[in-house]
Amino acid sequence: MASIEVSLAGRRRSAGARDLSRELDTLRAALTDKDTLIQNLKKQLNASLSAARLAAQASSPCTSPREEAPALSADDRRALEERAAAVRAELETRRANMQELKRRLEKTHVTENIDTRIEQAELQYAIGREELELLTLGEQARALSMLIEQADVAHRTTLYSTDSFDMINRDLVNISVWSRRYGLNINPGKSQVIIIGSPSLIARVDKTTLSPIVYNGSSLPYCATAKDLGVHLDQTLSWSAQLKEVSRKTFAALSSLRRLKSFLPIPTKIMLANSLLLSILDYADASYLNLTEDQLNKLERLQNLAIRFIFCLRKYDHVSEFRSKLKWLPIRSRRNLHILSLLYCALFDPKAPSYLRKKFEFLGEQSSLRSSRRLMLKLPVHKTRFFSQSFTVQAIKLWNDLPLYIKEAKSLPIFKNSVKRHYLNNVDDSN
Repeated sequence: MASIEVSLAGRRRSAGARDLSRELDTLRAALTDKDTLIQNLKKQLNASLSAARLAAQASSPCTSPREEAPALSADDRRALEERAAAVRAELETRRANMQELKRRLEKTHVTENIDTRIEQAELQYAIGREELELLTLGEQARALSMLIEQADVAHRTTLYSTDSFDMINRDLVNISVWSRRYGLNINPGKSQVIIIGSPSLIARVDKTTLSPIVYNGSSLPYCATAKDLGVHLDQTLSWSAQLKEVSRKTFAALSSLRRLKSFLPIPTKIMLANSLLLSILDYADASYLNLTEDQLNKLERLQNLAIRFIFCLRKYDHVSEFRSKLKWLPIRSRRNLHILSLLYCALFDPKAPSYLRKKFEFLGEQSSLRSSRRLMLKLPVHKTRFFSQSFTVQAIKLWNDLPLYIKEAKSLPIFKNSVKRHYLNNVDDSN
């Protein structure tokens, strides 16, 4: 019996060894087949991508992709950017996963243990799958980036079409003909072209692709700032260039007056400040109404310099009391006075241009409503912040806030004096 049991045990061990060897051979064959499959899939993917590129180039041999790409809407572009961001995030995740798999594979030791060999095979297979996913995601990310770039180029080209430049050049030809007919001469050397828009729009404008603007055969240069009737305009209408020029002129005039401030009487200094300093601050101040609080405070400080010059005040002396003595309005109320004066002329001066008068309409003008008797103006419907800071909207709001007796003034001087007294009383009440 003992010999039979030993013989059976030996047979079982030999059979188990043969089964283990057979499993190892099968596993090695599977790993080899897996590597071969991964390499074949990589070759097929690269071949299909190359064929797709060649097909795209062959389908448009004469035109560039930038010319064919349509301009995307804001929603489509946002969706495209979100998709590209998701693909990039998935790329990073896949790279991290593959690094982790490689690290785990390096930690496994070469051995004949079947469990270890199975784990190594699974890790190698997972790494191969991650490499395939990385190739696919990388190609998707490049394709999305190209689409976004093409959409940006297409959007820039739609910002300024060739027809727009042709229309401008035709208008300049008509202006040239009209000016010669009436004996006027426009100097192209002193003419400039400026593009005005929001900061985001200006950032998308590529000046190297713009068509030339021509007047009398001379190409006019594009510029970031332009001067028109003494007002400096920039591309975003931030008025920083205008305020810089106002500040420069004020300091230049004040530097020439300071040497005389100890010798001149106060009435003379008031006359000089009104004619040489405040005239700079007042010039065309109703044309730039969208100033920030910092910019208005800068103008206020320039006005305070004139007050310090008149009364020989030091740098940190308060000027509110002395402004009241001069009966000067603060810079904000002073500008509002000028706006209302222009509006009064547009409403009641018969010599005012009709196109300005048409911008303003009294409420209930065709009936006997109370609003008509109170001379209330109709506020135009607006949704943008830019239009809310226009002269039309700001002037109507200031007008409607005035008492009725001021609106019923019979002449412009009476109106200006009434508005000034009204604002001075408000300043005194606030103090």
